[in-house]
Amino acid sequence: MVTQPPERKADADYSLTRVHELANRESVHYAGTRVQVDVANLGYGLEEICACLSSLRPTDFSHAERYTPRGPWHDVYKLAWGLPGRAPDDLYVKFRMDDDVLVIELCSFHQHR
Repeated sequence: MVTQPPERKADADYSLTRVHELANRESVHYAGTRVQVDVANLGYGLEEICACLSSLRPTDFSHAERYTPRGPWHDVYKLAWGLPGRAPDDLYVKFRMDDDVLVIELCSFHQHR
């Protein structure tokens, strides 16, 4: 079986204003165990994840991608961010939102590989 690369587009699928609103309310869920492990390896908790998401700027946006023709889009951001008093991490952040746009579903949050 040949795996097709994800479909990509150059524009974000989700409003950054909405991302900031949801992050400020800590309306963030981890989309799987891998992202939980990556977040823990960075030494971040939910508060830090939300602070990072609240700091996203349009210039941090990289691309949006989806894995199936009718599947949800995932917005990808690349940025330098870190805890106060610590060198910033070069982060790769990927998320989607639930159908009602009430929760950020965090899919990736790790140092850029």
